[in-house]
Amino acid sequence: TRVCYASKKTTRRRRVGGCGIASMFRMDSPLMRGLTRLADLMLLNVLALVCSIPIVTIGASSSALYYAMGHLIHDEGTPTRDFFRSFKQNFVQATGLWLLFLAAGAVLGFAFVYYLTTQMTGGMVLLMLSSLVLLLWGLMLTWVFPLQAKFTNTFWKTLNNALLLSVAYLPRTLAALVVNLIPVLLYLFYPQLFIMAGILWFALWFSVATWINLKLLQKPMDKMIQATEENAAE
Repeated sequence: TRVCYASKKTTRRRRVGGCGIASMFRMDSPLMRGLTRLADLMLLNVLALVCSIPIVTIGASSSALYYAMGHLIHDEGTPTRDFFRSFKQNFVQATGLWLLFLAAGAVLGFAFVYYLTTQMTGGMVLLMLSSLVLLLWGLMLTWVFPLQAKFTNTFWKTLNNALLLSVAYLPRTLAALVVNLIPVLLYLFYPQLFIMAGILWFALWFSVATWINLKLLQKPMDKMIQATEENAAE
């Protein structure tokens, strides 16, 4: 047993301080746990960015990031192993989902810009409709990869669940969507601030955004799990 104090008052102050400093760097200390968590977040951020470079793999990379982050939040598994396990398992379906959303987003984005910049009869109505559909696209995109990472479902069932949850939990979904759009909004309205925070995007941001999203979306997904278990028990 280590004693962190001595009988003399002068040496007691010095030894208490020494013991306190040493305890700060123990692996189970709050400081070291915090630094380890920060390193894990940075590692997952880099993995997600590197695996998204081909563009078509963004869906698989996003699903893997959500999967690994879910385990990290609950102190389960190891980040690298969890990431690549999910990346491999979800690659085909997550890639298909991403390509669908990418194509739909391109069409909706073009329609929005076209109606915004073109003077035509009924253009305002079409602009409002395209804006609403584009918003729904963003809300569903917020859900689809967390669902892909969490549940084993068919392609269309995952899309259906993303649609239903987007509507049923609209405030949570909007909050998560705003978090995801922070880099875009900064780029559009505060480009200097976006550039100043450049290292943040590459080192940490996507992991942090995923962590926040999971905090927002976890409760609805837990309810889905509970409902599924109850239906299976009946």
